[in-house]
Amino acid sequence: MATTLANLRSSVRTEVKTDPNGKIWTDATLDTYINDAYFQIQSDGLFAWPANENGSGTITTVAGTQEYALSGLSLFGQVELILNSSTELWPDTFKNIKIRNPLNVQGTPNYYYIRGSNMGFDPVPSSALSISVYYRKILAALSGDSTEMAFTDDFSPAIVKYATYLAWSSPRGNRQEAEYKITDYQRELAKLRNAYQLRDLTAINYRSMRSDGYSNYSDRLYF
Repeated sequence: MATTLANLRSSVRTEVKTDPNGKIWTDATLDTYINDAYFQIQSDGLFAWPANENGSGTITTVAGTQEYALSGLSLFGQVELILNSSTELWPDTFKNIKIRNPLNVQGTPNYYYIRGSNMGFDPVPSSALSISVYYRKILAALSGDSTEMAFTDDFSPAIVKYATYLAWSSPRGNRQEAEYKITDYQRELAKLRNAYQLRDLTAINYRSMRSDGYSNYSDRLYF
């Protein structure tokens, strides 16, 4: 069954127990907490959940123009791969590129960088190219009662626990209850990581976990 915003809100009301009629936390307030939780679980998973995958788009370069707005890539979150035809472009920093190419020499790009809301290339493109960008998406917020979350149903408990934590952390909440709920959330998050992020199905092996609980990814985050 696909879980909707209305389903999640009902579950959060059940979880908080003390406010069935919405006198403390209105539906709109709980919707805000749920969407905050929806984003939080994406962030805590480094945007590496299955629902965040499969983002792709194209940047068409113009001769002499180095940077291009990321707004053209819908829900852009985290770079996975940049290709010029079949040639991979490698990540670098704006600082390194400016030191290496202070005169903005043009050519076929070998590197890309993220600066603010733009992606830049080095060398500066000397012609029109179609640069393929493969990335992990930031999921769109749940905007209406019937809006279904992109995650599978087994993500619901973690979202509900975090939204409940936010409710109890609010001025009309209870700090001790909030601490219980954030612990519950962390437990649910650990289960999801074990199920979805430890196993690399392509290589049929397992990623190691660092002491902070996050997978040792080499991917680049850009927000």
